Amino acid sequence: MKNSLWIRNGARGLMILLVGWGFAQVAATAVNAKPNSPQTSAQFRGLNFSHTLHVETNGMECSACHGAVERSNYGGDHHLPSHAQCMECHDVETSNACGTCHLKASPEPQPKMADFSPKFSHLRHVQNAKLECAQCHANLDAPLAEGRAGHFPHMNDCMECHDQRGTENECATCHMPQETLTPKDHALNWLNKHGAIASAEDETSCNQCHGRSQVVSCQSCHTGDQVFFPHPRNYIARHAQDARLSDLNCATCHDRQDDCNACHRQLNVIPGGHFKPGWVNRTDGGDHRDQAQFELESCMSCHDTPQQAPTCIRCHGK
Repeated sequence: MKNSLWIRNGARGLMILLVGWGFAQVAATAVNAKPNSPQTSAQFRGLNFSHTLHVETNGMECSACHGAVERSNYGGDHHLPSHAQCMECHDVETSNACGTCHLKASPEPQPKMADFSPKFSHLRHVQNAKLECAQCHANLDAPLAEGRAGHFPHMNDCMECHDQRGTENECATCHMPQETLTPKDHALNWLNKHGAIASAEDETSCNQCHGRSQVVSCQSCHTGDQVFFPHPRNYIARHAQDARLSDLNCATCHDRQDDCNACHRQLNVIPGGHFKPGWVNRTDGGDHRDQAQFELESCMSCHDTPQQAPTCIRCHGK
């Protein structure tokens, strides 16, 4: 009995020594880090902590610190270990040793998660679905992405997993009725510009909410339409008339200035008036001067490249 007790105490002492040494390295890194440099999740909470040291180096299980997770059926539960839990392994009995774990001399209460779904159940994911912690919480010692307080899965990750497992993925599965789920850019004019954004962005961005069997897809509004190429053949030959009649229709899918310029420059398309005698007159400027005075916006629709000097400067100098 004495021998086994000595072995347990000795092993515990060795683990404390290893953890203490590891935290010294983490603390040195944290102290030398620039104030505005990206923070890890632990640094965001004012802590010197390394998941790699605890899990990979010391072989600890996630449940050693987050034991209540497997029984949690409410998304707002606080799963970070208490000070008493940490003290079970770390023999820190005086306030002089607070720097082992804390970045500040006077530790502050750790902030709790405010952005969560009350419907989320760790119990269902861990016990029923048999998911490992790392499947949802990866790269825990990496710097946090801007605006995020922890390493949590993105909505795309959840939806992809639900699709693969044939699990319900309707909005109400995870979200509460009172939540505002509509993105901020889906304003009153969204229908007039959604096409351009949908074609420019990765499909997965829209497919988080659209394009699934349970929710609205493109075809639910564009029934019978060719959504991805709505124009008939040889449309280029007569598209100018439609463009003049309805800018808004074109702008649904096209950024008018950028798209027009990119194509017209490539094909060297120039307005007919530019070929008339007197368009450019070295004495008084010619017709192009009058046109620029009355409709400069029309000129700039082609003669303007963002973040470069105006086209006029090429000939007129400073």
